[in-house]
Amino acid sequence: MSRGAAAIVLLLVVAGLAVRAPPAAVAAVDAGCFKKATTAKAQRVAGKPLPTYVIGDSVMIYSVPLLGSTGFDADAKPCRSFRDAERMIALKARNGTLPAVVVVALGSNGPFTVKDIQRVLRIMGPDRRLALITARKPVNLPSHGAAAIYAAGRIWTTRVRVLDWVRLSAGHEDWFASDGVHLGSADGIRAYTNLLRSGYRRGDD
Repeated sequence: MSRGAAAIVLLLVVAGLAVRAPPAAVAAVDAGCFKKATTAKAQRVAGKPLPTYVIGDSVMIYSVPLLGSTGFDADAKPCRSFRDAERMIALKARNGTLPAVVVVALGSNGPFTVKDIQRVLRIMGPDRRLALITARKPVNLPSHGAAAIYAAGRIWTTRVRVLDWVRLSAGHEDWFASDGVHLGSADGIRAYTNLLRSGYRRGDD
C-alpha cells in the first residue's frame, strides 16, 4: 500500500468511518469493467421508510462503506452507465423496494440525455425524488450528462435535485488521483460522500 493510500485509511478509521482502500487511488478500476460491484446495505427498521438508494460508478467506490454505515443503500461499479442505473431502478420498482429518494452518481462512462432522465422519473413514479450528481473530466471540466442534469433540475424543480460535484470540487485538485476524476485523498472522499448524502432531503419520504 502506498503512503498516500495508507493515510486515507488511517484518517477514516480515526473518524470512525473505516473503508477498505486499494493500494492506489485509481486501483478501484484496475480490474476493468468486469469488477464486481461494491455494495453496502443499510439496516432496515420495521415501520421506517426504505433507505435512500445511491447508484454510482468507480468514482463512488470509496464512498460506499461510508454511505452504508450512515443509513444508505449504496452500489458502485466501474464502467456503469446511466442505462445500467435505469435497469437497477426499474428492478426495484417492480419488486416494490424502490425508496422515496434515489441518488445517481454517473456520467464518467458515456453520455445521457434529458429524455433518459425523464424515462427514469417515469419509472420511479410521481411521488419519488431523484438526485443527480454532476461528474467531472480531468481539469474539472463537466463530464458526460452534466448538461442534461442541469436542464433536468430546471425542468423538474420539485422532483430533481442537482448535486454539483463539478462546482464543489473546483480548485481542489488535491482531492483527486492523477487522472483528475477518481478520488485520491481523505478530504476528497469526505466531500464527495457528504454531497451524496445531501441528496436525501428530510421530509421527502
